[in-house]
Amino acid sequence: MIFSLLVLLVGNQESDILARMNTRATEGATAGYLPDSLCGTCHRDLFESYQMVGMSQSFHAASDAPRIETLGPSFEHEGRIYRIQSQQDKLLFTRHQNDFEGKPINQFQMEIDWVLGSGNRARSYLYQTDWGELYELPLGWYSETQQWAMSPGFDHDTHPGISRRVTRACLFCHNAYPDVEMGSDHPLAPDRFPSQLPHGTGCQRCHGPGADHVRSVLNARPTEEIRSKIVNPARLPPTERDSVCFQCHMLPSISVVGPRRFDRNDYSFRPGESLSDYRVHVEVDNDDFEINHHGYRLWQSQCYQQSGGTLTCISCHNPHQKQKGPSFRAQVAEKCLSCHSLAPEHPLSDCVTCHMPTRRTADVVLATMTDHRIAKGPFDTQALLAARNPRSVTIHDTNIWPFADGPRGLNAERYRFVALARAQSSSAVVSALADVLQITETKDDVPLFELAKGYLNTRQFSSALDQLDRLKAIESPAVINARGVALFGLGRMDDAKKVFEESLAQGPNPDALFNLGLVLWQQGARGPALESVSEAIVLRSNQGRMWLMRARMQRTLGRLEACRDDLIQALALDPDLADAYAMLVPLFVELDQTDQAKRYREIGLRNLPDHPLLTKLK
Repeated sequence: MIFSLLVLLVGNQESDILARMNTRATEGATAGYLPDSLCGTCHRDLFESYQMVGMSQSFHAASDAPRIETLGPSFEHEGRIYRIQSQQDKLLFTRHQNDFEGKPINQFQMEIDWVLGSGNRARSYLYQTDWGELYELPLGWYSETQQWAMSPGFDHDTHPGISRRVTRACLFCHNAYPDVEMGSDHPLAPDRFPSQLPHGTGCQRCHGPGADHVRSVLNARPTEEIRSKIVNPARLPPTERDSVCFQCHMLPSISVVGPRRFDRNDYSFRPGESLSDYRVHVEVDNDDFEINHHGYRLWQSQCYQQSGGTLTCISCHNPHQKQKGPSFRAQVAEKCLSCHSLAPEHPLSDCVTCHMPTRRTADVVLATMTDHRIAKGPFDTQALLAARNPRSVTIHDTNIWPFADGPRGLNAERYRFVALARAQSSSAVVSALADVLQITETKDDVPLFELAKGYLNTRQFSSALDQLDRLKAIESPAVINARGVALFGLGRMDDAKKVFEESLAQGPNPDALFNLGLVLWQQGARGPALESVSEAIVLRSNQGRMWLMRARMQRTLGRLEACRDDLIQALALDPDLADAYAMLVPLFVELDQTDQAKRYREIGLRNLPDHPLLTKLK
């Protein structure tokens, strides 16, 4: 018996040798990763210096983020007043408007859960719902100018307010991989995140999952075997080496973001493979300089193209150290002079200023970046740095970025039109995508679903249902809910009800709950409809239109005060809901609250001065 116990103990220790370091490896979709702090056990100098690099500071819990901002001052944009302030160790976002007496109205506040960005250039702020969805708030901090202003994409008058969803694709380049279940990062899976997320882009995003590497060290394996269990990007062939940096620092255009390969999940990229096997980037036909153009502009450079794979990001940048100032520029100059001879009239210590000038970015107009497209010049530096207004992008043409073994021919067209359909759901783009998928006889789930979504967005419900019927075997809530929406659009309420109930059998889902509520309401099941919409609001409480729909239900059921409260909340979430003002103002009159009716009529007309629903309000 004693011998058997000893064997059991030794066997357990061997199979769980990471327990010696009081840790475990992740499983599921991101298997084999360890806390990055363990890297510092053997590589302390590299680990500690990396903590000063922007990549390691790319994502923080709000309570842990260094306070680099000037918290408290307000910022006004389009009649809305924004503020981020500190409450003990928390950050609180508030937004309101002022009525004609200067009193707050349409007030919204939310505790900030996450801080996105190192703050070297800018920071954005996120909150997380109980259902695990992440949303970006409109106000951002800009370090260069030390000011609050609207975050990129919120600097125009039709921005998404407090309801811009943060997807896995968004967070891919801003953080390490989270510990999530197998399949939860499938392209058709909901964009939900665990409550515990990594803090920053750690060591293993560039070196690969480290569990087997650490196990081999603890098992005292030979040096070559230990090294083989981890990736050193500098030792990879050029394409795979550059792919490590390009996985995050390659984005030809924010306007049309290239899709992942249709058979790849979001967290499936690993250092050591070619980026072209994971993502298909799309180029657009304008020459705008964007904030994430480091890799793209370097790739466009003749120096890069003609170097035979010897020039790369790490030729100049040591990713483990924060590098800036004259000494760093002198190091870069030495790299330049390894190929180029020096003109006598130019100093040895700085090639960057003339050949890689700092420019204002087109997509983040309060930030400037070094342009990594190496060029002769001369440049008008004042023009490159001049203030500019937020842009309006017009896309005339696109093509697939020709990196490594990317798709060619009609296969490339599939990816190109999927990217375009995600960027703009016009009937013309949807029709072109349909033609390409028909010619190529594609059976991939992702492009078929994108085509179905395009049909739904253009209200072609029969065509959407035809596509979704091809995906019946897919148990993704997104596919099931889309099918229910198509049936609803066709007036097939009984069939839609069954589909939404099928979705909910897999677990709570705000889309299915809300849509089921709409179906039940149409069928006259008032109480169950109200209950279903209310459950949807619990899971996704930041959608003004959900509150507006429930207000309509409350009104029909004669619950006037509940209707009023839901309308006030709907407008706090979305101050541009004309239908909410149109219901609320007469409701206040009916409740003998004429002062409130006057306030909301005035603010509604200020927000939407020409809207016919509001101009006729008394």
